[in-house]
Amino acid sequence: MKYSLNDIVDFVKNVGISDDKRLQLVSTFKESYDKEIVAIISSWLYNGYSIEEYTIERTIEMMMPSPVTFVLNPNKEVVSADNGCFCGMMSNMNFINLIGKIRDCLLLHESLQVCFNSYMNNYKRHKCKYVHDALAIMFSGGTGLPTKASKSSFFRYNYLYYLLYKLNIWANMDISKALIPCNDMIIQRAYQYGIVDESRKGDLGGAIALTNKAKAMFGEKDFYILYEFLNFAKDDIKQ
Repeated sequence: MKYSLNDIVDFVKNVGISDDKRLQLVSTFKESYDKEIVAIISSWLYNGYSIEEYTIERTIEMMMPSPVTFVLNPNKEVVSADNGCFCGMMSNMNFINLIGKIRDCLLLHESLQVCFNSYMNNYKRHKCKYVHDALAIMFSGGTGLPTKASKSSFFRYNYLYYLLYKLNIWANMDISKALIPCNDMIIQRAYQYGIVDESRKGDLGGAIALTNKAKAMFGEKDFYILYEFLNFAKDDIKQ
């Protein structure tokens, strides 16, 4: 392996919230119910490759002063087809559809976390195997967040869960069914660093293999260390 466990741990110790613009943005909100909305929007607009800080910040700005209030009572003038700037920015996505799905979850359940837990533990008489399965039930479809069959779901939904966990937005989170936010870039970087033995794709199989490797290296509770290393290290670690 190109880097030792100590190299990885030492590097991640120096990674702060300010190193991830989405973590930084979410953390600026005081209330957890606003933080979780901002986390969802940030994950929706971020695929792990392109940096969409302006789009994310502009979207959250239009939802102020309270993102959750906007979700429950959206300003239709802001998101109407007449708002050319906004619609151009969202040309391939349906913001109103996503807001509607979040609102439905809030109206039908005590909270988004209660909604998530209900789907994880009992959806059509079955338990969801992974967290992205339950999140897809809540938010996918209609160019909202991707369905669980979409390759990008293994990054976006698991990235959302990582944000919620990292910032302690939801209480007593169970990460045993979470996967490392995985796309082709993350899994290929793991291969280049010698962390995984074979080149893989950022699909479900790749996400499972990388998560299992991370748990073997750092334990069940600290496997996100490997994701933070792969996400932030790039080629910056001195040999």
